[in-house]
Amino acid sequence: MNKEKTNIGLFFGSFNPLHNGHIAIAEYFTNNNFVDEIWFVVSPQSPFKQHFTYNKDYNTQYFIPEETRLEILNKATRKYPYFKICDIEFSMPKPSYSIDTLKELSKRFPDKKFTLIMGSDQLPDFKLWKDSQEILNNYQIYVYPRSKSDLQYLLPGMKIFENVPLLDISSTQIREKIAKGENIDKLIP
Repeated sequence: MNKEKTNIGLFFGSFNPLHNGHIAIAEYFTNNNFVDEIWFVVSPQSPFKQHFTYNKDYNTQYFIPEETRLEILNKATRKYPYFKICDIEFSMPKPSYSIDTLKELSKRFPDKKFTLIMGSDQLPDFKLWKDSQEILNNYQIYVYPRSKSDLQYLLPGMKIFENVPLLDISSTQIREKIAKGENIDKLIP
């Protein structure tokens, strides 16, 4: 008897920091049964954010230390039974490439089906991703719209989800508020 594989939605990101928008998106995909679980894949170093530094000046180009980001995610998501934190990229070469992580996850968890969840703001650069065609050929990609103009870059095989609740929050905005000493309590879990 063939048992259907558990569908894991992979939400890649630096989560620098995690915010309520991330949680709302993850809840949408699990609450509507598009995926069985969401794994937040914490990326210590994205190839598109190599200019970020680990320094004490809170600015938009600042990385919160990776262990702290992981701790924040663990605390913020523990009340959600279908959310898991994945630190696989902590033990992989940096910068982190999605295809390498997908291959490693598929090797370690052959009983799982992995689906990428990404914002439409990633679409213009998707063809620049390492082995982007291999990702398209082997993995489902769910896209939530962040900007209508980015949807022109949607590729065959990607599925758009128009009803995802989007909060006008970004990690950059939060880092800017931190730098100015402004309150961020309503933006983060």
